[in-house]
Amino acid sequence: GQAAVAVYWRDLYFKRCGGLLEDKETHMASSWYHMAIGYDAAYYGYLWSEVLALDAFSRFQVEGGSVCLDSQIGEHFRDHVLLPAARLDGSAMITGFLGRATSDEPFLRSIAVLP
Repeated sequence: GQAAVAVYWRDLYFKRCGGLLEDKETHMASSWYHMAIGYDAAYYGYLWSEVLALDAFSRFQVEGGSVCLDSQIGEHFRDHVLLPAARLDGSAMITGFLGRATSDEPFLRSIAVLP
């Protein structure tokens, strides 16, 4: 219910904001008006681009090792994402680079939803 959402928000805010506590008299989650003024689609677009960026970066991490600087992966990224630019559908470019369907797991790990 509403109490569970408030507790979830408080805990998430504390974890993601460096240990800051939300004032007991405020309810940030219910006062964030962006979703009510037509900004919802743009915000979703920004968030989805972060999901895709972290998924692409995960390939560098997994295959490139701790340094993340593998020239073959970089060339593959250039050839499949940067060079085609807007001539291809974005999902085709990212899946071409990844060699698989996209995943939200790297993003979920980055916000501590997954270990």
